[in-house]
Amino acid sequence: MEYMKMNAQVQLRISLIYLICHLLSYFFISIPYYHLFLKEFYIGNPPVFSSFLVTELDGNLWQERMLYFFPVQMISALLGSLFLGMLYDYLQRLSYAKLILIIFWMKAILGGLVAVPPSPGTLEGFLFLRSEFSVGIQLLVFSEICFQATVCGVLFGFLFKRYVTKIQ
Repeated sequence: MEYMKMNAQVQLRISLIYLICHLLSYFFISIPYYHLFLKEFYIGNPPVFSSFLVTELDGNLWQERMLYFFPVQMISALLGSLFLGMLYDYLQRLSYAKLILIIFWMKAILGGLVAVPPSPGTLEGFLFLRSEFSVGIQLLVFSEICFQATVCGVLFGFLFKRYVTKIQ
């Protein structure tokens, strides 16, 4: 029974830490990155991404989707944290740099570059998206994914080492 309490406490801490890291990296990297580099592809002339995404150009539909934005980000973080919880015994033995690399690999490589759907910033996207999704657009999207993954990894590594590996 004590082992189950320990596992629940560890999983809860990992989940809270990863949720915080995911949300902070999203809000401090992805939202500014969107406004600085990607917004023109959503609402510009031509709005390249609006051919397959709901964008601000869709008015009420965009507003409706924005209601679900935060809950979807929380679900995404929860799913990631459940995976990390299964790796707890392994993660606690890693250095800070390797923890950063694990999160980077999970988010940027597995969740981004090698994701199955052909979308901007993925290998499938490079292969199958039409020519209006230039290599430049693809690289902009992938670089945003990498920046977000790096910030999330740095935060997670620090918080994990400070608040999770101390549980005995």
